[in-house]
Amino acid sequence: MRYLGKVATFGLALAIGCIAWGTLGYPFRAAFLACGWTFFAVGILEYYVAAVLYAGDLRRALANTPGR
Repeated sequence: MRYLGKVATFGLALAIGCIAWGTLGYPFRAAFLACGWTFFAVGILEYYVAAVLYAGDLRRALANTPGR
């Protein structure tokens, strides 16, 4: 099992909270917005990397299927 997808999900969930905090006008608005958008960008990148890794896993699984 790959944990990169789980890490990406956690990062995006954290990003949603930080961006919401920053847009609601609470203290440290700018810091939370900056952190939120950073977590969002990194989370999306992690999802793309995880998708490439899963595609490689699928390719190897199909290549090792009996009868091919």
